[in-house]
Amino acid sequence: MLRIFQLALFPDLKIPNKDIFSFFYDVNKSWQHKTFTECGLSGKKYTFGQTMDSALRWGEAVKKILPNSKNPTIAFICPNSPDFVCLFLGTLAAGGIVSPLNPLYTPVEAANQIRDSGAELLVVDPILEPLADAVLKVLGKTNARCCKRSLQQW
Repeated sequence: MLRIFQLALFPDLKIPNKDIFSFFYDVNKSWQHKTFTECGLSGKKYTFGQTMDSALRWGEAVKKILPNSKNPTIAFICPNSPDFVCLFLGTLAAGGIVSPLNPLYTPVEAANQIRDSGAELLVVDPILEPLADAVLKVLGKTNARCCKRSLQQW
């Protein structure tokens, strides 16, 4: 028989009835200059304001890249980084569905997730391009369109 343990030692929180992007975006504007996300390895960090600005720009880019998709599924092969947070929130802002792939997946595992999720777009961190190339080969997408830009260029 399963045993279930309640681990929460704190009272329940009242969670507002809104999407995740709006929840973060509507947070007190006095946080604009406070650090929101930081990479422990590189030290790269974004403030709350920079994160939301980058997320909104990425969200608009998604709408331009996939103009005929109402709720596109976007797959990501990225390490945990401040850029991933911006991409994640921006995809949600555009009404998209996020399908993050573990960078340790084999090409076949990643291809299966992309196929199963119905992803229309694959976003790849430059350090993981060899994995992405192998995944595209497994998927038979040898003519996939590639647009190399940094997050700041959107």
